[in-house]
Amino acid sequence: MSEALSISNRRKIEKKCTQISGCHIEQIELVDLVIDRINARKNRREFPFLEDVLEKNIIKSLNDKTPLEFVGFWGAGEKEAVDQHDKNTLSYFKSYIENIKSVFAQEVKVTWILSDAHAKNNGYTEEKYMKYLEQIKVALEDAGFQVIYLSQLWEKWNLKEQDIQESLEKQGQNWWSRVAIAAQLEKQAQKRFKMNDFVFGAQKYFMMRKLEKPFLEREFKDCVFFSFNDGQTQSLLPKLPSIYLYSEDRGISDVPWFNN
Repeated sequence: MSEALSISNRRKIEKKCTQISGCHIEQIELVDLVIDRINARKNRREFPFLEDVLEKNIIKSLNDKTPLEFVGFWGAGEKEAVDQHDKNTLSYFKSYIENIKSVFAQEVKVTWILSDAHAKNNGYTEEKYMKYLEQIKVALEDAGFQVIYLSQLWEKWNLKEQDIQESLEKQGQNWWSRVAIAAQLEKQAQKRFKMNDFVFGAQKYFMMRKLEKPFLEREFKDCVFFSFNDGQTQSLLPKLPSIYLYSEDRGISDVPWFNN
């Protein structure tokens, strides 16, 4: 960390320190450095969501001497086996996390949610996507990350496919026209929903993510959420401090599980 902070930077840090209880100038310098690594231009697609909460999470981790925790999804589609796109993404992400670890005093913990339930919702063949996710699970664990299947979380939360259908049936007339990202989800469903009615597929996906959202927020309340999506879909993601990342390299946003 620089020993020769400019006077203006020093004043900014001193002001920030007065706004956050239980911190000191050196700690704020470290927090800013960690945020710079999290927000590295090489890796980020957009600036973080709720960066002020991200800052508080980092300070809490330092004060409590607990890990700084990250959580995100690894999806599935028609792929049956890990390929170079997966390996590139894992390598790129691991390098990103190592870069954060290199300046952070506490442990950095990453949990990947393997979204088997999303693949099932989209109509993919269970035998194929589970074979793929089992291979990904091994690769992620070998890289030092923790892994849990989304279906395990659904079971814990008592969330069922029937809940999605029932929630859809309760929607009023023209409800879909009031969803800001409806057109974006329909375009996505045209490529990823394996049944005939892609509009229904988009609606089903929207409702599934809305039902999951509060459970994810409680389950991972002190975590930083990461995604290979952009901020346009934030309304479907948990309201946690969030970072939007490139996948295989800077400028590449295609997710590996749909890239084969």
